Amino acid sequence: MNTLLPVMNLAELTLIPTYVCTSANCIGCYKKTFKEYEDTCVPSLNINDLMPFLRRYTLSACVHSFGITGGEFTEYAECGKLIAALSNEFPVIPIEIVTNGQDHLKIMEIVESARIKENLTMRISIDGYGESCDKLRRKEGYFEEAIRSIEVMADYGLIPGVRINCRYYPGEEGSVFRLRDYLGQKFGISEKAFSVSSVTYKLLTPGKTQSYLIAIHKFASKFWKRTADINLPNTPSLLLKGARCGSSSCVPAVHPDGTIHACDTLNGTPVGNIKDHDTDALINRLVKVGKLNLDQCDFGKCVLKHYEHVNTLV
Repeated sequence: MNTLLPVMNLAELTLIPTYVCTSANCIGCYKKTFKEYEDTCVPSLNINDLMPFLRRYTLSACVHSFGITGGEFTEYAECGKLIAALSNEFPVIPIEIVTNGQDHLKIMEIVESARIKENLTMRISIDGYGESCDKLRRKEGYFEEAIRSIEVMADYGLIPGVRINCRYYPGEEGSVFRLRDYLGQKFGISEKAFSVSSVTYKLLTPGKTQSYLIAIHKFASKFWKRTADINLPNTPSLLLKGARCGSSSCVPAVHPDGTIHACDTLNGTPVGNIKDHDTDALINRLVKVGKLNLDQCDFGKCVLKHYEHVNTLV
């Protein structure tokens, strides 16, 4: 019996303001579907439509956090305006932004726009140290610009709000350890701020999930220095038995065209639109679709995403 049936998590809401990404060439990118817009008219989230929806939705869903991803948020023309609108309208709701950190001036604009800056979390993608990072990201100077973005956060005293998404090639784990030590010495960023994965998990096929989980488990015991503080849950043993949806929840996502999906990873049929005024009906559809998402998961990649990126290791 699968004990990890997904439940719709209405307390979190993901916003995807744009599909445009400055790092569209990254090795192992799992958002291939977004790239179909590269040479066409790319949709962009309309703030004037979004804010009335959020006022209605937050009353019904009791949202306790906004997550902003993409695409790349700094490519969204109104990134500062959106942060200002969210933080002024919902000052107590934390905002977590996933970014490649490739425009430190935009990062500065975003921070300046926040009403309560301490409510910001900046999750910056850095895949190892120096040239190793540039190679994975297929962009010379990627690492240096990402560090400049962290320096912006440091200038505002917001290092506690910095998180690091980091991937590595099998056999090049040393670059990740070097990055951990460098950020710790330069900024005081703890290893607990890291979410680490191998690029191979984006390429998994059926039957490979178990060996990958065992490998990442071994890596975790080496990477996080204070292993006694690591809360390794029962989740891995359940996953190894074949459970497919490791997150046990689906987080609703608002896409650039205003459509609403029941999961930020599964980009299937939308369940609604931010222009819909019947919020209760929308939530009922989200819950219904959330229960069906189990059969749509892709070779357990949602399992791995949860295992690595939702603090199950730290």
